Amino acid sequence: MLIWFRLAALTLTALTLGLSFAHVLEMPAKLAYPPDLYVALQNSLYVSFGPPGVGAFVEPGAILAAVILAYLVRRRRAAFWLTVGATIGLLLAFPVVFFIYTQPANTVFHAAGAASVPGDFERYRGQWEYSHAARFVLHLAAFVFLALSVLHRPRAPRSELSPYTMGAIRTERARSYSPSSPLFGEGPPSMTMVAPFMKPDASEARKTQG
Repeated sequence: MLIWFRLAALTLTALTLGLSFAHVLEMPAKLAYPPDLYVALQNSLYVSFGPPGVGAFVEPGAILAAVILAYLVRRRRAAFWLTVGATIGLLLAFPVVFFIYTQPANTVFHAAGAASVPGDFERYRGQWEYSHAARFVLHLAAFVFLALSVLHRPRAPRSELSPYTMGAIRTERARSYSPSSPLFGEGPPSMTMVAPFMKPDASEARKTQG
């Protein structure tokens, strides 16, 4: 189940990122458009971005998938906090930035209609465009956090290791500490390891006693 929620969260967040990235790419041209053309585009080009279009359900779906994913990975510390960071980024983009800055401009442009220009046009145009740029940054950060949470591979605790793996670990350790291991040389492990660190006089005295 975890893999499917990861796939859903990544896919929906990527689609949301694509929508906000499209706004950023359009920004230079749209800021140069005359007011009447700009208002006409606002009332025709983005019909599918909001309700009842499919674009209106992509971003809430990404948030919901990220929240569920954070719950599913709550026992994996790194993945959990990365997913929480992604969720916070998505929630800042929607509803915080959207309803404080973007939606008020949407309301003004929709009320004006395609044939008229609202008062204080430049203010609302800048508010709409730059709020979408801020949302793009938040969406990008959320996607990066989600991707990192999926790519992160924690070290499995000993309780989750199979008996075969545990047996292989014990065998390897036994070989490493064997008296015949190259680590210890030919003689007894204790003497072979200690001799290089003995003082010359102590070493000679030991040879004499022998």
